Amino acid sequence: MKKKHFNPQLFSAICFQLATCFHPAKAQTSRYTNTNHSSFKSNTRKNNYDRYNSWYGSMGGLFSENKPSDISISVPYTSTNLNGMHQPSIFSSNDKNPFPHNYIIADFYHLSIGRKYLFYDGGIGALGALSLNNKGVSNTLTVNTGIGANVWLGKKDNHAQARFLLKPSINFAYSDFSDWLGDVNNRNEYVDVLGITAKPTYNYTSHHHTYTTNATTLSFLLQEQYINLYPKITLTTNPHNHTFYWGIDVAYYIPIYRKENLYLRQNSNDKSTNYAGKIDASDSRINLQYNNNRVSQTPLNFNNLYVGFSIGVNFK
Repeated sequence: MKKKHFNPQLFSAICFQLATCFHPAKAQTSRYTNTNHSSFKSNTRKNNYDRYNSWYGSMGGLFSENKPSDISISVPYTSTNLNGMHQPSIFSSNDKNPFPHNYIIADFYHLSIGRKYLFYDGGIGALGALSLNNKGVSNTLTVNTGIGANVWLGKKDNHAQARFLLKPSINFAYSDFSDWLGDVNNRNEYVDVLGITAKPTYNYTSHHHTYTTNATTLSFLLQEQYINLYPKITLTTNPHNHTFYWGIDVAYYIPIYRKENLYLRQNSNDKSTNYAGKIDASDSRINLQYNNNRVSQTPLNFNNLYVGFSIGVNFK
């Protein structure tokens, strides 16, 4: 009797015919699943409209209330020369309105991570005085973060074809800035300000090397630190249809935390500086005056309307 051999091709054909009898649609799909899998996966990734990312920079102005005023500070200090002789003195600043009513806020690096209906973003930037007559205000870094909603404009049934994107959000930002009040001599002298001692020399690091330099002056600065809550609305292009990102921003800054300090900074002839310390401006030993009245804090001046613009790129 002739022995029969198993035929795998015939067995596969019989199984496929049985599958078409019970699940014709599934069997028909399975014939093409393997051959088109990579193409299907590629198209799905390409047409994923449920997420986007934007990398951009922004700049705008914060227009606070103009409060013309005279602010002055006086604080006792003691100078000690190299021979050990002490000289008690009082530092007094000139009357001035140190903080401008207009500011420039710029985000150098801002990243927005978006989903279909929500987005998260954060950035770092700088804060500076808009008024040219307030040269004492120093630029400083700001840090911000927020969360918001995506409102697609133009195509309610298909957000991928919307012309614009409206992004209302709630944000938080930390910033601090300072204003120069005046200097005292620090050359060949120890300067003690309410327990903080500025030595006649200090070390600083530059290009991974540590140097010792002679101090020349000790600067007194009034430092403001803020944490702001600011609702913001941004109108921008649809990130799904445009690689180029542009936006118009409108926000309102509301300070929820504020602190003032007397900031001490050493200076030298080689342009280096050294942080010597800071003292709470509300310290009873500091005479802080506003319009010739002693106060523990200067008037609030970092709130109001912000208007700006932003440009960047969109990517997935």
